[in-house]
Amino acid sequence: MWYVLRADLGARIAIGFRQSISRERLRESALNGEIEDLLQWVDVKAGDAFYIPAGTVHAIGGGLALCEIQQYSDITYRLYDYGRPRELHLEKAMQVATTEAGCAGPVPLPIDCKYFHTELAKTTSPLRYTPETGRFHLLIFLSGTGKIAGQSGTHEPFREGETWLVPAGGSPFLIQPNEPVKFLRTWAP
Repeated sequence: MWYVLRADLGARIAIGFRQSISRERLRESALNGEIEDLLQWVDVKAGDAFYIPAGTVHAIGGGLALCEIQQYSDITYRLYDYGRPRELHLEKAMQVATTEAGCAGPVPLPIDCKYFHTELAKTTSPLRYTPETGRFHLLIFLSGTGKIAGQSGTHEPFREGETWLVPAGGSPFLIQPNEPVKFLRTWAP
């Protein structure tokens, strides 16, 4: 999934194809650059969330800052790279790419799939956070500043743009905002 942090006017992302295409057309368009025109481009703004299922051809346009949350994986198959000299993975990508037309647009949070759960949280007052046994969480601070206050009396500052790992079964703590705070909370089911 992508959560849009910042977007210039006219910023876009591509999710899937505008219309279904054959695998042969996918190969040709990846090699000659036409693939950009076949993708379904969507205008975005800060705060939009998009769920992108595995196998969906996708791209990030200019003028964007995104937070990407995905299943743990080190696999990326690149079909096209805008003239940059990075390696393409055309054969492997052809095997897994979805070539059917899809509909793309922002989705509401939370997003819950078999690989991860992500939700948006906001607070203006101290929030007690109790870690779950057997499951770590990530807290991704989108706006605001404050302190994380542990039971031992420690106070660690946090700010926009930071990601905090909450260990499974850790001690409860307080999120103490200095101002309104917005963060993503995510974990693997």
